[in-house]
Amino acid sequence: CIPPNCHKELASVQTSVAHSNLARSAATRSTVLLKNNGILPLNSRHGPRRIAVLGKAATSTFYYASQGSSHVKPSSKVTILDSIRARAGPFGIDVVTHSGEDLHQNITMDADIALV
Repeated sequence: CIPPNCHKELASVQTSVAHSNLARSAATRSTVLLKNNGILPLNSRHGPRRIAVLGKAATSTFYYASQGSSHVKPSSKVTILDSIRARAGPFGIDVVTHSGEDLHQNITMDADIALV
């Protein structure tokens, strides 16, 4: 469809398990690692003790880019920060965050990894 003439598509269910699995697969397969200096994949035994997650997007559940899929209302909302904390917590990894405004250098200096 070509927005704004997408009434049928916008009214359809796009949050089914099949759609969620497809979205997760597409996101995973489209991720690009530009540089790996040996730190990835993260290892719970020899990995980071503290991860800094920086920027407003870390705590946001509002995703809007343009038209089309940006209009899909998800069945559940999880922030990037919540996801990282859920995965890091069982390994005893501390996750800290900052909105990015008036960023103090010590939050990143104390972290083993900074995600922006």
